[in-house]
Amino acid sequence: MKSAAVAIGLLSWAAAAMAADHRVVIDGMAFTPKVVAVRPGDTVTWVNKDMFIHNVTSAAAGIKSGDLKPGQSWRHTVRKGEAFDYLCTLHPVMTGRVEVEAKAAALRPARPRSTS
Repeated sequence: MKSAAVAIGLLSWAAAAMAADHRVVIDGMAFTPKVVAVRPGDTVTWVNKDMFIHNVTSAAAGIKSGDLKPGQSWRHTVRKGEAFDYLCTLHPVMTGRVEVEAKAAALRPARPRSTS
């Protein structure tokens, strides 16, 4: 029983260690980058560097950051299969997308093949 708990703890730790934090900057009335490719468990942080209040909202995904004043940020940890489009409801021309890769291997760099 104890070894199962240790194994689960190690798996949780390993998954957390592999998770990445992606940053989206809000500036010039735009989200940059416009599309973020993530894996389940990764976190996306939106940072408002603009002079205006903005938000990150996706009705389909049920995501609402609330209003982010200049200098504020908001984080969201992405779940499996949770790709979504989002916008700033205060400025609907500002849009972005979070793409979730189904396979972690798809984001790993390809290994060079040996020619020998």
